[in-house]
Amino acid sequence: MTRLPRTRSLARRLLRRSPAASGEGCRVCGSGHLRHRHLTFVRDTTKECDIRRCLDCGYVAILRTEESIWKEKTSLDHSSGRVGTAERVGREFHMGKLAADILGRDGLSVLVYGAGGNLDNLHIEQLDQVKRVAIGDIMKLRDDAEFVDLTKPARERFDIVVASEVVEHFRDPRTDFERLFGYVADDGLIVASTNIHAGNDLARDGYIFYPDHTSYYSPRSLRMIANDAGYHLDFRAPMLGPRMRKRYVFFSRSRDLLEDVACYFGTEVYAPSESPQPHRPPPQRSHAAWRPEPEQA
Repeated sequence: MTRLPRTRSLARRLLRRSPAASGEGCRVCGSGHLRHRHLTFVRDTTKECDIRRCLDCGYVAILRTEESIWKEKTSLDHSSGRVGTAERVGREFHMGKLAADILGRDGLSVLVYGAGGNLDNLHIEQLDQVKRVAIGDIMKLRDDAEFVDLTKPARERFDIVVASEVVEHFRDPRTDFERLFGYVADDGLIVASTNIHAGNDLARDGYIFYPDHTSYYSPRSLRMIANDAGYHLDFRAPMLGPRMRKRYVFFSRSRDLLEDVACYFGTEVYAPSESPQPHRPPPQRSHAAWRPEPEQA
């Protein structure tokens, strides 16, 4: 590429990343190269939402005008199978144990970030490597565990921060991730679980129609958030659901620790979850054209 075309290409990229004239840019990268859509869920036409997808970083903002429903929660909900109870471990326990196994040291401190009604802290604190477990939330619903008020700046840092089904509720990803990052030690590990947008048809994706889901991340958008804050990241899949869009996202300032994550998955096939019998994974989309057609019976 000659210098002139290369300069023009750079200029086009910079223009795409410039906020729109209205000041309405991508919440992650600031680009004004956005696509607005009003969507109706094809499986339930009573569900609608407005979205703004960034054509540069792939982040999908789910536009909601109402206040967060989590600010109005006044009771505990244990109806979901992924939520731990006093008798049953849930997803946060498996995420916490995974992180403790990767760190491989004793005396660990753990923060369950956005714990809500989850009682997995009771099970995490039984792990031999764990010395202390706290629960963090935007309002105090329980008196049975050490509480961290997530509406206030972090006063201390933890070795492990578990954030299950939290980051999709972030309305200002840059600010909200900065708050999350503030709770983990420099040699510690964040394990977050969320669905990842892989270019699938949003009108057929029930994830964006869930109440109070406001952020749907692409891998690139999370990479930008992490790298700009001085973090490395990794993605691993628990075998949940037939489409397997769920990912555990690991964040750490330590490159060595992220290599420990890679080594853990050198022997483990998938990330542990509340599902005792994982679903059969779907075929890789990017290699579908290279696979032979199944023979007709």
